[in-house]
Amino acid sequence: MTKQERNQRLKKAKERYHQYSYLFKQFKIIGVTGTNGKSTTTTLVYQYLKKIHQKVTLIGTSGIWINDQYMKSINTTPGIDTLYQIFLKSYEEKVKYIVMEVSSHAIDQERIAYIPFSIALMTNITLDHLDYHKTFEQYKKTKLKFLKHQKKGKIVLLNGDMRSLNYFLKRIDNKKFLYGLKGTNYQILSPKIDENGVEFTFLRKQRKKQSSFLVKSNLLGMFNIYNLCSFLTIIDCLKLWNEKEITSFLNSTLIIDGRMNEIHWKERRIIIDYAHTPDGVEQVLSFLAKIKKHHLITMIGCGGNRDQTKRPLIGRIVAKYSDFFIFTSDNPRDEDPKQIIKDMMQELSSMDHGTIEVDRKNAIKTSIEISEEKDIIAILGRGNEKYQKVGREELPFLDSEVLQEILHDDI
Repeated sequence: MTKQERNQRLKKAKERYHQYSYLFKQFKIIGVTGTNGKSTTTTLVYQYLKKIHQKVTLIGTSGIWINDQYMKSINTTPGIDTLYQIFLKSYEEKVKYIVMEVSSHAIDQERIAYIPFSIALMTNITLDHLDYHKTFEQYKKTKLKFLKHQKKGKIVLLNGDMRSLNYFLKRIDNKKFLYGLKGTNYQILSPKIDENGVEFTFLRKQRKKQSSFLVKSNLLGMFNIYNLCSFLTIIDCLKLWNEKEITSFLNSTLIIDGRMNEIHWKERRIIIDYAHTPDGVEQVLSFLAKIKKHHLITMIGCGGNRDQTKRPLIGRIVAKYSDFFIFTSDNPRDEDPKQIIKDMMQELSSMDHGTIEVDRKNAIKTSIEISEEKDIIAILGRGNEKYQKVGREELPFLDSEVLQEILHDDI
C-alpha cells in the first residue's frame, strides 16, 4: 500500500468515525488478534454472552452474527464501510458487546483505524502471512500497531507464554494483563489433556486478591486450554465473572464450527480442523499423535497466492507426526495445485509414508479407504470454509459435507 493510499484510508476511517461516533457510546468492543486462536476465543465469548442474555455481535472468519442474525463475510475483518454497516445494525438491535477478530491485513490496511476498542487481546504470534508482510519483524510491527492503537486506560491482554512477548511489553503503554502458564495476572495451573477434553485450574490474580476456578471442557488439546484462558480473561475484564454461569457454560458441549470438529465412524475418529499455519498444524497433530490408539492419517493442502515459505514447514510437520499422510489441494487460486504440493515436499527426504491426490474429494475418500479401526483421520486446512477457490471461481466445497457424502456411500 502506498503512502497516498494509506492516507486516503485513514481519512475515510476518520470521516466514518466522526459520522457514527454516537454508536460507540452504546458498545464495548473486544478485538482479538493473533496467528491462531482468534475464531475460537471470539466464538466462546459470543456464545457465553448470548447464554447470559446479553445482546452481542460477532465478526470473524466464519461470518457475522448480530445476536442471532447471520451475514456472510468475505474477510476475517471486513472493510471500513461494511464494519460501519455492522455497527449501525448492531446499534439498532440494541447490541452492547461487539466481539471481533482483527486480522493483520485489516490492521495494515487501516480498516480498524479510529475504532475505540475497550479490550484488545493477542493470542500468540507465529510464522504466517509473509507473502503480505514480507518479514516476521514487519508482521510483529503490524500486530503491535493494533495493540498500541488502544487509548490509554483501555485494556491490553497478552499471552504470557507467546513468542516475542518482551517485544510487545516494552512498546505498549496501556494497562496490560498477562495470561498463560507463566501469566502474572491470569494463570493456567495443573493442565490435563486427554482424548475427551481438558481440565485446568484458572487462577485469577487481579485486583489485589487471587481466586482459583476449576475448568473442565470437551474442547481438545493444549491450544484450547489457551483459548479457554483467553475467553475467561476477557469475561473477567468485562466484569461479567459469574462462576455458576461460567461452569454451566463450560459443562455444556462446546462446538466451534470448523475447529476440532469430530465425526465417529466405524471405530474411527475423524477430525476436521482449520489449522493451516505451521504452528497450528503442529499443535493439532502433536496432540492427536499423543492420543492415537492406532494410526494417525493426515490429509492437508496449502492455499495458493499465499505465504509460500510455510509450505515446506507444514509438509515436514505433517510427515513427522503422521503414520500416513496425503497432500492435496486447498484453495489453489491462481497457482497450479501440483506446484503447491511440490513446495510442501521440498524438505522431505522421501514420501515412503505419504502420497499425493490433487483432487480434494478423492483425497478425503482415500484417507477413509486406507484407514483401519481405532485410527484417527485428520482433515486439515479448511475447517468450515464453504467454497474452494480455484482460479477466479468459488466452487461449493465444505469438508464436512463432502465427508458425510463419502461416508453415506459406505465405501
